[in-house]
Amino acid sequence: MAKSSSLKKSGEEGSNNQDQKLLQPSTTVSFADVAHQTLIFNSNDPASKLVLELLDTRWMQRLRDVRQTGNTQLLYMYTEHSRFGHGLGVAYLAIKLMNHLATTSPEEIEPYKLAVAGAALL
Repeated sequence: MAKSSSLKKSGEEGSNNQDQKLLQPSTTVSFADVAHQTLIFNSNDPASKLVLELLDTRWMQRLRDVRQTGNTQLLYMYTEHSRFGHGLGVAYLAIKLMNHLATTSPEEIEPYKLAVAGAALL
């Protein structure tokens, strides 16, 4: 059974530092997703750990407010799709792909796993 993380936002009790981490990950962090049902990131995997650390920055959290569909959500209320959710889904699929490719030729894939995961998130 996967553990889920608790989200601690700045402004909550005991958080007067603006650079305080927004997300305190446990061993496994899961996100609900419309397209993929559940996105699971294991902090024991270096690529997933990088994604979780990048998600923990203010700059990535700002992507929650950047809409990919522009003003269409004013006309169609279920078209909400942010850059944050998109990047998270792409990073999940990129890590999954790199792990699959590493089963056949790990020496060729391993050096690129972190770069691909970080680039996919953005």
